[in-house]
Amino acid sequence: MGGASSTISTDTFILDSGEVYLTKDETNDIAGESFDENTWESFSKDLHGRVAFSDLIDECRIVSPSSEAALLEQREKIQWLARISSPGSSGALGSAPTKLLGDRDIILAAIANNPRALEYASPELKNCKDVVLAAAKQSGACLTFASRGLMKDKVFLSEVRQTLADQYEDLPSGEKEQMELASHGIDGYRYYGSLNAALINGAVLLVRASYLISISEAGKRLEPRSELPPDAFYGGPIWEGGGRGVIVVAVSYMHQTAEHPDPDAVHLNDVVTFLHFLRRSRDGYEICVYWDWASTFLQIPSKPPLDSVQPLSIAARDQVAFWFTHPNILTLQNKVTPPARQKGWDMSAWPLFEECLSMLLKKQENIVDLQTFLAWRRSESVEEWRKSDYSQFSAACTSGPRILPLAPMSFRQQIGDGSNKNERHLAGGLVDAELLRAQYKEMIAKTTKKIEILRLNNMGASSAAWYNPLVIAGVRVGFVSSFLELCSSLVTLDLSRNKELVMSIVDLLRTCPATLKSLQLSITGVHGDGTKAPWDRVPNLSLMDLQGTKIKGTKVELEGAFMATARSESKGFEGGLKKGERGGDGFGVAVKKCAVWPGMDAEEINFQESTLDAKELNYFVFEVMPSCKRLETLILSNNPALKEDIVSIVNALPASIKRIYLSNTSVFGKAPSPEMGKLKKLCVLDLRRTQVVTGSVEEFESVLATGQKCALVL
Repeated sequence: MGGASSTISTDTFILDSGEVYLTKDETNDIAGESFDENTWESFSKDLHGRVAFSDLIDECRIVSPSSEAALLEQREKIQWLARISSPGSSGALGSAPTKLLGDRDIILAAIANNPRALEYASPELKNCKDVVLAAAKQSGACLTFASRGLMKDKVFLSEVRQTLADQYEDLPSGEKEQMELASHGIDGYRYYGSLNAALINGAVLLVRASYLISISEAGKRLEPRSELPPDAFYGGPIWEGGGRGVIVVAVSYMHQTAEHPDPDAVHLNDVVTFLHFLRRSRDGYEICVYWDWASTFLQIPSKPPLDSVQPLSIAARDQVAFWFTHPNILTLQNKVTPPARQKGWDMSAWPLFEECLSMLLKKQENIVDLQTFLAWRRSESVEEWRKSDYSQFSAACTSGPRILPLAPMSFRQQIGDGSNKNERHLAGGLVDAELLRAQYKEMIAKTTKKIEILRLNNMGASSAAWYNPLVIAGVRVGFVSSFLELCSSLVTLDLSRNKELVMSIVDLLRTCPATLKSLQLSITGVHGDGTKAPWDRVPNLSLMDLQGTKIKGTKVELEGAFMATARSESKGFEGGLKKGERGGDGFGVAVKKCAVWPGMDAEEINFQESTLDAKELNYFVFEVMPSCKRLETLILSNNPALKEDIVSIVNALPASIKRIYLSNTSVFGKAPSPEMGKLKKLCVLDLRRTQVVTGSVEEFESVLATGQKCALVL
């Protein structure tokens, strides 16, 4: 009998019963020379001239009974090929017979519809280059299903990198621009297409973490790229999926000298400590490093420039901004000032450039202060198991003071003209200054229109860095004054836990884009009358958190002020209910509503189990809370950082307070105290698991107003 067909014709027809109908050509492909024209004519056919597969099997019993089993297998294959190749098919193979999972045609057809079908392939096919490459062309994450042996094949890995790069380069121009700095692809995994494309021309090479670790352990220093062996570099694809993949770390640091940035391997040894941790805590990942000295051809003053590498050197300089901006690259900042450097990190232009770019699209956990990490690792108060856990590291070492994003003109003003006189250090002078300005301006133009989420909580920035209404040398400075208005697609703005952010809610809203849906301002210095703020500037707002601020307006008043602007936007239409129903106008236009957590006029403030530190809690309790004249319920439970005398807290409470919850805090002192006598509406006081020394119920009642009842929870 003939061999199996590897192609399903569009004429192939399968009934719901599973019966297969074949065209003449398909029948000949299956039966081969055993069937002639007369045999074909003898078959019964449907209206479209197709033959039932069962008739073909019956014929085989006559011609060659031993072929029946092979034909039955062939029918099963045809049925599965038709099923997984049909429009709308997910390519799922979970219920396919095991023998078909080793069939190349079946697996390739399924991959064409869904690259994750590679997961079901036999071990032999998972080790087959063309099969794995077919899946990787659609999603690099599918490399997680490739065999371990194949993932060690350098030639194959190079082919995959090229494939993923080509996939990105072949995108339509608009989509390509959109995906250049995208964090995730349509497959739901992190997107690395542009990273693979950036590595193709060889201007930048990524150094293997294993190589850096080996030279550090051998007591050597890191030499320039031109002197490194080929196996120092990673030549495969950047990808991630299923707990495997590649992590790229970009090192930001200060050069010690122009001849060698790290002659004594101080930076190297510190970086290697972090790489050791990363390898242990992210098992299954290849760790690669972008380190300018080793990844690019930097010019060494004592050596003449090589014409052969000059184009690569120039191309690499043009890409610096990309490597520190991409959201899926971890920025590792080593803020140590090398010996003989007169200006430190805060006065060095290249670190400023790299830090400002890192702030644009990266999540907070992708910006790591190396010295903070090292101190955490050395700390005896940190349990050993935590020191090998990535989530523990992330929580402990990726927060803290950071620089706010700068608008291009503010950045230009910060780095000066490159003269290095009372300005940030720039080894290349004016040439470097012009390069940084141009790259920064270009990257800001690319990124700000894409930013949908800005989480700038607990930044530790100064008031002037946040907002400055003055125009200095023709330039508006401050994040709110100059940068925020550039973010034209912003959906979520989280500025909470920044008490240094002092400005009116009116001025803040004037700079917010109309796309904004979530505004989080808790524990900030934002103030003013929220009922008179220009909420029409943010018509899509669905959440505003103003807790712990001095913004006026009750929940009802703020909701009313926002809804009034929503009604004006919808030309007075009141709601989507049917005409005649309460609150409906019959026009079917729904009034937009916004969830509100009010500020100083709140009746309830809930900071239970918050992330606030001691300074932030004290700021709220002693500077904001006394102004909350309507406050009835205060919930501060599960905040061990709250370490204040109960008497001090009572003195700061407004007379309107009815319920106080302080359980699981570090509040101390003695209760009752005479000061509690002013809280004439107090009816609940929760002091469970605090350090407060409490008296009897009778003692409490003795300091309260006559007839006042208070539930004391101890």
